[in-house]
Amino acid sequence: MEPLSLILLGAIPVVVAISLRLLGIRYIPHGRVGIVEKLWSGRGNMKDGGSIGYIYARDGEPLPPTQTLGRTVPCNSFQDARAFLEHGGQRGRQRAILREGVYALNLGPCSW
Repeated sequence: MEPLSLILLGAIPVVVAISLRLLGIRYIPHGRVGIVEKLWSGRGNMKDGGSIGYIYARDGEPLPPTQTLGRTVPCNSFQDARAFLEHGGQRGRQRAILREGVYALNLGPCSW
């Protein structure tokens, strides 16, 4: 092969990687947790006042070794601790997301 074609062949993966990054495409491997924030948007971004919260359940069924996040269960956005436990909520980091708003979460120990 000619030296110029080798350089072009080597440049293709670099150009593809830069293009994917600029387009906002991200790869998050299985077993990992990632937060992806928009680089640009017509309606603004998270830095303009939006917020994100992580939910970590201290009680519930244990997560199996092959699972990273707890399953989503109907529990009124984690405001009903009894429903969370009765519907098979799992201990640890949660998959469900909370939209922006005000929530009455049970942050103390259960007494029932």
